[in-house]
Amino acid sequence: DEDGGADGGRASGGPSASSLLSSSAPLLGAGSISPSAASSATPLPPHSLSIHRLPDLNLSSPCSSVVSAVGFHPSSPDDSGGPLAFTAGMDKALRFFRVRDDDDDNDDTNNHAGRV
Repeated sequence: DEDGGADGGRASGGPSASSLLSSSAPLLGAGSISPSAASSATPLPPHSLSIHRLPDLNLSSPCSSVVSAVGFHPSSPDDSGGPLAFTAGMDKALRFFRVRDDDDDNDDTNNHAGRV
């Protein structure tokens, strides 16, 4: 069903998907999560996230089908240009990209594609 399954999409007695989507209550506010989770949950402090929009990773090598997964290598960025990311699609191709935050596009020297 539209709530995410026969059990209404609820895990451990939590709210259903439709009740979450129809509510304007904060997701992590008091009463919105279980008391045991609320005791350990803390909201993010203000000004803790810095968000920077980058060009699409696959701009120079777009996937010819639906992209079904995006992942990042857990290592830290190195001097070779930034973190390593990958996309996987229904075309059975795994594409690797270097994430760069300068003004240069992710050109063909920064991505590699291969069939799985």
